[in-house]
Amino acid sequence: MGWHRFFLLLCLLYPLAGEAAKVRFSKEELAKESVLPVFDPMHLVLGRNITLSKRLEGGVSLSFGPDEPFYFPFYATGLLAFYMTETHGVSLTGTWFPPRDKLLGWEWKNEKGEKKHFGIRWPGLDLKEPTQPSVEPIDVWKVPYPQMMGFLNYQYTPFYGKISIAKTIVTNLSIYGFAGPGIIMFNEGTVTPAGNIGLGLKIYFNRWLALRGGLRFYGYYGPSPAKVPLSSQTSPLSYSSIPSVQKGVIIHLVCSVGFVFLI
Repeated sequence: MGWHRFFLLLCLLYPLAGEAAKVRFSKEELAKESVLPVFDPMHLVLGRNITLSKRLEGGVSLSFGPDEPFYFPFYATGLLAFYMTETHGVSLTGTWFPPRDKLLGWEWKNEKGEKKHFGIRWPGLDLKEPTQPSVEPIDVWKVPYPQMMGFLNYQYTPFYGKISIAKTIVTNLSIYGFAGPGIIMFNEGTVTPAGNIGLGLKIYFNRWLALRGGLRFYGYYGPSPAKVPLSSQTSPLSYSSIPSVQKGVIIHLVCSVGFVFLI
């Protein structure tokens, strides 16, 4: 066998010898930061002070609608929830809308009757100006308005931890999100489907009491008071009597704060 064949044979056998070689490092040479313990199963939170699994939660809160232009923006809301695990649960919420005025609608024409504007004013506040010789109040209560609403939500709690309010005060908190279908009942008895989605935060004072706050959007299909010619109406309207051109998808933002109790 010639030298060139012997050289070719060495080149073919060299990768096999290289694969068999192992590089080892002593434990003293390995950085401690590069080695992480592995647990199976992995638990993100150990030693929870507040447990939710298989527990009921009830609560009440005061809700505020910052974008409500016509009706009283403060609502009473009740909550009942059940948690299957520490992160997954279902909740039932109900809200009652007080039938009280917040703002009064008004429209006016100029002296030539060329323009008509729509605005709002606080009850008792006179906004008449010299350029507004006639102010005609608009009674928004003639339009069907929401009286109650309820939602069945899926609730997901991805974060649980601790927060230090002071050097000697440490509380537990959780952040959650929710979404689900529901219904809205109008004052004249009509019930329509609705939906809501939101986020919230709970700060626990102890194992059973927490402060609960959140933001949510809810929406439904119903009459829009701004589209209904209320000045020509002499009596309250029913939901079915309002044409579809005077209805639309209505979405509102609600902020809420209250207390919840774990059972």
